[in-house]
Amino acid sequence: IISDLTAASQVLPQSYGASDLGRATKGAALGMLSKVFLYKKDWQKAYDTSNQVIAMGYSLDANFNHLFRVAGEFGTESVFEIDCACTGQYKGSQYSQVQGAKDQFGWGFFTPSQALENAFEPGDIRKELTILRNGEITPEGDLINANPTSVNTYNQKAYVPKSQQNTACDDGSVQNIRVLRFAEVLLINAEAANELGNTATAITNLNKVRTRAQLPNTTASSQSALRTAIWHERRVELAMEGDRFVDLVRTGQAATVLAPYGF
Repeated sequence: IISDLTAASQVLPQSYGASDLGRATKGAALGMLSKVFLYKKDWQKAYDTSNQVIAMGYSLDANFNHLFRVAGEFGTESVFEIDCACTGQYKGSQYSQVQGAKDQFGWGFFTPSQALENAFEPGDIRKELTILRNGEITPEGDLINANPTSVNTYNQKAYVPKSQQNTACDDGSVQNIRVLRFAEVLLINAEAANELGNTATAITNLNKVRTRAQLPNTTASSQSALRTAIWHERRVELAMEGDRFVDLVRTGQAATVLAPYGF
């Protein structure tokens, strides 16, 4: 994996024209490579590689909700995302449909847990923009199932508003799949920096993610406290995006956290 991503990063362009959006870029290869180094606990390489991505000009989307809507696709925060456009040749993806509000937009799979809901700090705007609830009216004006079903909460990041659906394809099929966002690159860099003893850089990049969530700067200052704070930030920033289990395993928390669920 390392040799493939390294080789790819050396030949891929930094960007594409409109007709080729979704193809892997130099930033995508380096971003995924920094994540591999994170998993391997190769902190210096994770730090150096994520710094290369940071230097490429990506930036956080100022609007966390916009980030996951169709209008936010291939935005400034997109390091690697899969194009799921509904066209004559392609029929999009079922990524959104299987997670959509049951009996309205999809099948209601992969639902947020109470533990996830409890993990968000008071005032964190990501909580209500990650967890979609029966009976709520979304920022786009859709009333989610007014009558409760067997499922009451859903992954709002996978939600596609009715006004943005393409009836030529299945529900939600137009939504791109975000593989790697710049917010995660910042958190990779922060975690690696902290493990290398560079707490100042770790705090700076952690706070960039927290500021977008309308939260105050972290109070953590020691390496140990920052490590816990960064792990927590990954949980709430990347919630419902497929990173939680692997993060629990790589950080040695899986056995403890998953024990109450029977694992």
